[in-house]
Amino acid sequence: MECSPAVQSFSQERLFTLVTEDLFKQGWSVQQNALPSVLLQGLVDEINYFDNKQLLMPAAIGRHNQKVLDQSIRSDRTLWFDGRSPTQMALLSLLDTFRLKLNQSLWLGLDEVECHYAIYDKGSFYKRHLDAFNGNESRVVSIVFYLNSGWHEADGGALKLYSVNSSKVVKMVLPEKGTCVCFMSCEIPHEVLPSLRSRMSIAGWFRRQSVAEKSLGL
Repeated sequence: MECSPAVQSFSQERLFTLVTEDLFKQGWSVQQNALPSVLLQGLVDEINYFDNKQLLMPAAIGRHNQKVLDQSIRSDRTLWFDGRSPTQMALLSLLDTFRLKLNQSLWLGLDEVECHYAIYDKGSFYKRHLDAFNGNESRVVSIVFYLNSGWHEADGGALKLYSVNSSKVVKMVLPEKGTCVCFMSCEIPHEVLPSLRSRMSIAGWFRRQSVAEKSLGL
């Protein structure tokens, strides 16, 4: 069923407010129509361009010198933003404004945001995990934007969110174009179910710099 134009319209301030309120109340938020239509289509076009150029590589788990490839846990392909294209700059600017809103409202002390494109080919998945690495809680808030038109439950690839320290599923999210999911990185376990068609998204993290990073000026 088609939504009315009023429902489809993007409001940055409304989005930020709804997500912030949800994070405070329950630690996660799911919102529709979460990006301006021109920016959203630009991101779709860019990920398709990069995919055609074979620039998305198998994703690792872990961070820095502890990264390993383990496709029994994670089998998507990713490409990190370099922030140089107008499309990436526009999204990063929007997210930096949201970072300031989160700091103002929730006192999270966020310093920066990082993002990558992700493609789950047919059969790809990511088993249950937390986004904050063991012994490193620099990732504080996770955010995901979906880029897929006409997604149905039969296509698989849903994002499953769990309650804190529990096997209880609190939300199943279809990766439909324009949908945004945001959650606390160290609190909300989640997984991507096997996808039955190509599934495109952007994953981002609002981060605190560690004492070591700040001392090195990173």
